[in-house]
Amino acid sequence: MIELENPLVEICRVRDINKAQLALLLGVTPSAISQYMLAQLRPSKRVRVRLAEIGVDVETFLTAFDAFREARRKAVARHARARSRQLFKAEAVSAKGEGE
Repeated sequence: MIELENPLVEICRVRDINKAQLALLLGVTPSAISQYMLAQLRPSKRVRVRLAEIGVDVETFLTAFDAFREARRKAVARHARARSRQLFKAEAVSAKGEGE
């Protein structure tokens, strides 16, 4: 399986900056950067303009961001299904033990 990485992580790595420094560059809070990195929030138009101003190809960025966001959504859904199966099995074992 190919592991996708959020493009903001790549921006930080290439520029050798941390989240707080990226937040300053983009005019947002470090918390907003965290939400972008977790793909919980898509960068606003203002942030995309700032990305372009600091030399980021915004079209490529958005393509990568959307791919990462979709991959993360699917991974979270897979995890939720697996966790649900675990809980169901645990409840079945518990109910079986109580019935004896």
